Amino acid sequence: METVNRILQEKITARIAPNKAVLIFGARRVGKTVMMRKIVDNYSGRTMMLNGEDYDTLALLENRSIANYRHLLDGIDLLAIDEAQNIPQIGSILKLIVDEIPGISVLASGSSSFDLLNKTGEPLVGRSTQFLLTPFSQREIAQTETALETRQNLEARLIYGSYPEVVMMENYGNYSGRFVVLPHAQLPSL
Repeated sequence: METVNRILQEKITARIAPNKAVLIFGARRVGKTVMMRKIVDNYSGRTMMLNGEDYDTLALLENRSIANYRHLLDGIDLLAIDEAQNIPQIGSILKLIVDEIPGISVLASGSSSFDLLNKTGEPLVGRSTQFLLTPFSQREIAQTETALETRQNLEARLIYGSYPEVVMMENYGNYSGRFVVLPHAQLPSL
């Protein structure tokens, strides 16, 4: 199956602006990292992509000083941080960056939306736009299949969902025999 273009990607790209932060929330495995990389790859300026689960990233951002961030981000137009919820005090860090580094744009994502929202919400009031990325919509999937394939895959989608990893599986619509329905008497008690 070919790559599915996410509807939100264009909207997110349009919201990237100097001295503003764009936050992408969503459940795990919905494609936030893949979409962020596409945005970064297509960005015309100089970019830096960090991962909040990486110790080097944590070490680089730990010293919360304007001088540190100016040195670290010198010449960078777009700072992208994946898994941002793992960075202690990320809201205050992003506020300091967008307030003190002239012309920088920030893109941050987190799978733990409540954590990231709680950590970024108050410090970034008026400085950020938030987007929620969900599993593929039918409109997104329709880019890669015919109406007949859509009809044939409907039952599998209802059973397995439309997370990117599932939709991109080979034999996605051919789920016959992958599960066994047990009579009620054989179901385990909870």
